[in-house]
This record gives sequence, structure tokens and C-alpha cells, in this order.
Amino acid sequence: MTHARIPVAILGATGAVGQTFIRLLAGHPWFRVAEVAASERSVGKSYAAATRWIEGPLPAEVALLDVQPCDPATLTSPVVFSALDSAAAGDLEPAFARAGRFVLSNAKNFRMEADVPLVIPEVNAAHLSLLGTQRAARGWNGAIVTNANCAATMATMAMAPLHERFGVRTVFAATMQAVSGAGYPGVPSLDILGNVIPYIGDEEPKIESEPGKIFGKLAGNRVEVLDIAVVTLFPEFFRATLETSIPGRAAAKGLVRYRVVDLRATKPEIRSAVEQLFSVKVLDVHTLRMSRKTRRVGKTMGYKPQWKKAIVRLAEGQRIEFFEGV
Repeated sequence: MTHARIPVAILGATGAVGQTFIRLLAGHPWFRVAEVAASERSVGKSYAAATRWIEGPLPAEVALLDVQPCDPATLTSPVVFSALDSAAAGDLEPAFARAGRFVLSNAKNFRMEADVPLVIPEVNAAHLSLLGTQRAARGWNGAIVTNANCAATMATMAMAPLHERFGVRTVFAATMQAVSGAGYPGVPSLDILGNVIPYIGDEEPKIESEPGKIFGKLAGNRVEVLDIAVVTLFPEFFRATLETSIPGRAAAKGLVRYRVVDLRATKPEIRSAVEQLFSVKVLDVHTLRMSRKTRRVGKTMGYKPQWKKAIVRLAEGQRIEFFEGV
């Protein structure tokens, strides 16, 4: 027995993100694109006439649809995929939720709201349980669920198994936006380096804040946001789990070497971090501030960042295993 697919509407359907929604939903087993909506200049035209289609074939069943205004009084689909720009999403997405629609948003506006799930299904699908709280607090029957920033999504997917096993505290990331990310028709050629844009305003704050919410644990009707931005320390990973300049003697004494990123970290803070992260008992901590090493970049001579080394002594019989059995 086959079930009818759920009709969905696409807001901001003529833009690059809206076109991606349509492309991904083409032939979907659960959903069918029943309505497309965009700005006033496109309303009343067929989707094919209103859109400068960018990639692949335009699905025939969508091409013939008339473009509607982004108005919950006009659109009837129970599920709405929002590709709206943030300037419009702040008002329109809540309007659809108040009208009882389930809004799946690509916009940034509500990502960090306490009662709005910021979801990567493979990582934190359980956060969808916040929707009951959201509906009660906002007095609507609909819902808003958001996805994460594109770079934050990829970084979080890679970090998730590491965070589950070890606990992520510090992340060093460098991102560059593909030219296509600026939408059509793109950006001025002088802003492009190769095929990337080296800097995009507002990108770094999203990468700093969003993974913390995604990794956060549900506590009743809220998510306890993990603070990843606070730099404490990270272990150097070696084949041998216990490693110092004198491996044999060090292993016998239960010593583990750490590179401490934040020079302000105190011995009690280092002890607490290691005990909480690895569930061990730390007897004492010794630290040594390492001298800076020179570094050449082109013709310019500079220095690598200064760092501090910590030697942590564990209670007798305890050890830290970064990988099970290793």
C-alpha cells in the first residue's frame, strides 16, 4: 500500500538555497513540492519563468507551478522549507508557525533560541523534543526547526564521534566560502581568491556558537549549551598512551604529558579538566612554560605561539586510554 506524499511549500524558492531544496526534494519518497513562494517581483509567474535555474534539470512538476507570495494565508502546505534571507525570515517564519505550519529553516535567525532545535539528525535528533516547550512558550501549534551553518555542520559531523568518546574542548578551524556560496550572480571578481572568498562576515561567530548547542545535553525543557570556545587544554595523541621524554620511567610513574593551550590555565584547573575528561584521579600537576620558536612566513621572520607543558601524575594503577586497548 502506498501513502500519499506530504505536500510542502518552499519559501524563497527562486534563490540558490530554494533551488537546492527543490532539487533535493525531487522524487522524494515522503514529500512533494506543492507550492513555491518568493518575493513580489516573482509572484504570479510560473516558476520556470521566474527562476534562473542554476544546476541540473528543472523538475517538470515544479516548473509549471505559479509562484505565490510568502503568506501563510495563501499557502496551505503543512510543511514549509524556508530558504528565506535572514532579513525576511525573522518575521515570516514565526507567522507560518503561528498558522500551524512546521517550518524547517535554513536561516540563522532562530538557531540559538533556547526553545528552537538546531538539528543535525545524525548527531542530536533528540533535541526535537524541545518542540513541546516551544509550542507552549510561544502559543502556536506549528514549529520552527533550524539547520546549522554549512561550515559548522561539516565540522560538527566530524567532531561528533570524537566528542562522544573523548569530549571536545578546543577546536582550531579555518574555513573559506566557495564562490557559489554568495548566490547568483556571485561576488565581484576582486573579492575572489582562486575559487574561494577568504573572509565572510559573521561566519566565525556561527562556527564558535552553533556546535556548542548541537553538542549540548537536554536538561528537562532546555539544552545545556557546551562551551567549546573556552580554551583549556588538549592531549597530544601518541601510539603509546603514556609518553614523556623518558617513556619507560614515565609510564611506570603514571605520568601523562599535555600541551596546555591557554597560558592562563592554573594547576587546579588543569587537574580538574583531566579528572573530568578522563574519569581519573590526578595526584599532582607540574607545568613548564615553553620558549617560543621562530617561524618564517615568506620573507618575514616571526614566532610560533607560546605554550605551556603540563606533566600530570595519576593515582597508582590508573591510566588514560585514548583508544580502547591502546
